[in-house]
Amino acid sequence: MSRPRVFLGLPESRVVLCLTPKVGSQSIISAMMRHYGIEPDGLLHLNPALPFMTREDVERYVPDWRRAMFVRNPFDRLAANFHYHIRLTELRRSRNMRDLGYSLGMSFGDFARKACHHPDADPHTALQSRMAGRVSFVGKIESSAWDWDRFSAFLGLSLPPLPRVNQNADRPHYREDYTDELQALVARAYKADLDLFGYAF
Repeated sequence: MSRPRVFLGLPESRVVLCLTPKVGSQSIISAMMRHYGIEPDGLLHLNPALPFMTREDVERYVPDWRRAMFVRNPFDRLAANFHYHIRLTELRRSRNMRDLGYSLGMSFGDFARKACHHPDADPHTALQSRMAGRVSFVGKIESSAWDWDRFSAFLGLSLPPLPRVNQNADRPHYREDYTDELQALVARAYKADLDLFGYAF
C-alpha cells in the first residue's frame, strides 16, 4: 500500500505544508494551484502538477525546511468526517476506512467510538498534533481568512484568496451531534490536540 502524500513542498519558501484531512486541505490546494497558475480540476490531492510529499520524503530530502499546518477543532473535525464519509457516502473513496470497519449508515456515536479507540489508524481521524512534527506556523481553519494572510506573510508570498471547497452547507452545528458521553470520550482521545491548539467543546 502506498504511503499517503500529506505534505506539500513549497521550495521558494523552503516550507513544507502538512495537509490534514478535513482541515480545509482541498481549499488550500486549490489556492496554491492558482498561485502557480494552474486551474484546479478533478481530485486536487492527486494532481501531479504540485510537489506532494510523504513524511518519508520530507525527512529524507528536506529535513531542514520549516513546517506549517492548519488545524481544526477536533470535535468539529470528527463530526465533519462523519457527515462527509458516512452521510454523504464518500466512504467509497477511502478504502482504509472501510477496511477499519467504518460503514455507511453507522451512527455518529459508533463512528466516534471507533475513531477514539484507534484515532491514528486513519489520517482522517488522526491527532493533528502528531501529523506534522515540529511546526513553525499553525493556522486555524476557524479564522482561515486572517490566518491565510498570516500564512502568506510566513511564506513571503502573495497568495490568492482562500476559496471554499467541499463545504457541506446542510451539516448541523457539530455540537448537535454530541451526547455528554461522546463529548467526554472525544475530549479524552483528542486531549493532546485540545490542549496544544487551545480548543474546547
